[in-house]
Amino acid sequence: MVRHCLAALAALLALSGQAHSAGMTGTVADSWETAVRDANLTLTNPLTGATLTSTTNQAGEYGFSQVTSGRYDLSVRAGGFKLYTRHSVEIGGEANLRMDVTLDHENDLAPVGDLEKLAAGKPDDYLMHFNLGRAYFAKEETEKAQQQFEETLKLRPDYTPAKIALTQLALRRGAAAEALQYAQEVIKLKPASGAATLLAAAAYLRLGQMDVASDLLDKLLKNNPNNTDVLLESGVLNLQRKHYPEAEAAFRRAYTLDPSNLRGLLGVAEVHLQMKEPEKAVQTIAAEAEKDPQRADLRKELATVELRAKQYDKAIADYQAILDKYKDTPKEQAELYSYIGGAYQNHGDLPHAIENFKKAMQLAPDKIAHIISLASAYDTSGNSKDALVYYRQALKMEPENAIVMNNAAYVMAKSGGDLNEALRMVQSARRQLPNMYEVLDTLGWVYLKMNLVDSANQVFQDLVEKSGNNATFHYHYAMALAQKGDKAGALKECNLALQNNPGKDEEVQIKEMIRKLS
Repeated sequence: MVRHCLAALAALLALSGQAHSAGMTGTVADSWETAVRDANLTLTNPLTGATLTSTTNQAGEYGFSQVTSGRYDLSVRAGGFKLYTRHSVEIGGEANLRMDVTLDHENDLAPVGDLEKLAAGKPDDYLMHFNLGRAYFAKEETEKAQQQFEETLKLRPDYTPAKIALTQLALRRGAAAEALQYAQEVIKLKPASGAATLLAAAAYLRLGQMDVASDLLDKLLKNNPNNTDVLLESGVLNLQRKHYPEAEAAFRRAYTLDPSNLRGLLGVAEVHLQMKEPEKAVQTIAAEAEKDPQRADLRKELATVELRAKQYDKAIADYQAILDKYKDTPKEQAELYSYIGGAYQNHGDLPHAIENFKKAMQLAPDKIAHIISLASAYDTSGNSKDALVYYRQALKMEPENAIVMNNAAYVMAKSGGDLNEALRMVQSARRQLPNMYEVLDTLGWVYLKMNLVDSANQVFQDLVEKSGNNATFHYHYAMALAQKGDKAGALKECNLALQNNPGKDEEVQIKEMIRKLS
């Protein structure tokens, strides 16, 4: 009986015209917006298994027609590119759906050394310089990549892939204004460039011009509603605006379309973290990890969210559970040891933190972040001698690293080291980071240790006025005032420090100072 009713309903829907058909068109290109010809596209109905196929022409264009309304899975294959898949692509309605596809290159380039020789032999070949830049880009040698992309544009100023690459590099460096300039140059040459428009939106967002970024993203989504990169950027925009439901919807849609890209899932977790719902953030990732326990990437992200939710024991256990899965990739395993070290440090277990940071450093000795983490752990443990040893090691790798110079100067001043060297270091750090509060605090601390009390007081007075509620800065200002003989002012700053949630050790020191001053 039920079976007959369902059959009759299906026939009625078909006769009444409810089974709409529509089409889907678009282009296939690489991340530099170079058209990909002869790419094979397959549209699959996951309920029936029925498939439709299409192939791109020389301009990278494809098309599907007479597609029954519904949700489909799309896959795209092309020589030299990674397989592209999108799930739950909704097709239907009156208008055709437009969906442009961006493919990621396989490692189709020659080794960097070979490309360097070829580029040297063909100095006027713009494509040779561009491919060498791509190779450097893939190896994250960003300065060398930038040089080659700039050389490409000297030879061919209108070559938009190089401009797009420079836009991406500028965004990575945090140079949003520079990125916007490059993106606008591409849009001037190619007004329909989706990649450049998206990058421009990202630059506007980072410059704080959210309304402009929103307009560009809305335009892109209207033309291509299944573009995961646009959805992710839209999620970031709404997250910054604290429009949490809209942000979560964009992130969930991106993850549904492309579950292999965890940024959408992590975006949903970030929404819950910002809404002060850490348990929901953890549950979001845990639910996906339970579906596929063999996915080390999901377990890793679960541990990271647990770490941010201050579930340190769980985070450590989950990181340790996947260490063996990365045994063939030392740098990635080193990163896990570093995360474990960070979890132990936050948990107050400094010996285990130091042990894991050392393992990370041994596996990836060229990674300065692991050395800095080890130095910081030694400093927190009160071992200034070893902290300074590793800060100096980091400075051998990056002599102008302002953060490392600032930290090393602070340790020197605190431990009775060479104060003149400490002053030179912190002044160099300040030239690079003139508005960073921690650098100003170190400068005041060094002045105080050098008995330049008036200079220290001036720095700390400016610092507490600018930074507002920071227990450490108020405490250090109190020390400077006390050294000058201003007990009333010192007591006032000590009390302000206590009102601003100092750490446990610092709270003990502040109370002891109040006792002595009283």
